[in-house]
Amino acid sequence: MRLFFGKKKEQKKSAPPPQQNLPDAIMKNKEAIETLEKRELLIEKKMAIQEQEARSPGRGS
Repeated sequence: MRLFFGKKKEQKKSAPPPQQNLPDAIMKNKEAIETLEKRELLIEKKMAIQEQEARSPGRGS
């Protein structure tokens, strides 16, 4: 059957997991959260402006 399927592939030893600096990862996540919260506020502000423009009389006519 080896003729059809070939040789078994050799298992490579898995590399050790990379060293993680936990405080840096936490700070990075906090910064990402702050950025996303700022974006959310900006988008909500833009939505309110768009809604106000859509409700104002004289639009369309």
